[in-house]
Amino acid sequence: MTKDDKKDQIQGVIIRSNRKTLSLTVTPDAELIIRAPYHLSEARIIEFVQHKNDWIRKRIGIALETRPKERRFDEGASILYLGEEYPISYREHTEQIIELGDKLFFNSKAQPKIREILVAWYIYQGYQIIPQRVKELSEKFNYRPNDVKITKAERRWGSCSSKGSLCFSWRLMMAPLEVIDYVIVHELVHLEVRDHSSRFWKRVESFMPDFRQRKKWLRENDRRMRL
Repeated sequence: MTKDDKKDQIQGVIIRSNRKTLSLTVTPDAELIIRAPYHLSEARIIEFVQHKNDWIRKRIGIALETRPKERRFDEGASILYLGEEYPISYREHTEQIIELGDKLFFNSKAQPKIREILVAWYIYQGYQIIPQRVKELSEKFNYRPNDVKITKAERRWGSCSSKGSLCFSWRLMMAPLEVIDYVIVHELVHLEVRDHSSRFWKRVESFMPDFRQRKKWLRENDRRMRL
């Protein structure tokens, strides 16, 4: 195996945390995610990825075959917001670029940049809802996050920094409120337990006994929540 071959096999996103083991995930976009402990050397990670090469290639092949087609924003196409489907409708004469009613209305001039407009709109809506939910759930479960941000993250629903800052993806605004609450609780518990150990999941379950059902909704609807 050449040096270049080794280089190709490590391509992907490496996420380090306090976890004890290495794990690999291939996303629906055929991207390799490598989760590793902080202390593990890059050489050990490369060795692990090389050992799993056949599995990785198979998973990437499946992801490429089943990857959804590019999202279209034609009249009548549906967009998710808080778990509900809203048909897109374009208007010629309106001062608002985007407006939510029984449909999601757009100024027709916005069509060429509709994805960027939608992402900005989801971020705005996220700031109207998520910080308040974080406040209520933090008080209920006795946590004190330092900050709440809505980000353009595509791969993670949420994250918790070592300084106690919670970040949530704009994509989360496509989910029902009860699913948003699950992600918030998930990140709040990370303020106390940094890894995904059994202790972490027991803590989540103590606050939200049906968290598995909410987590399942995210997994099953991930593709619908992509623009």
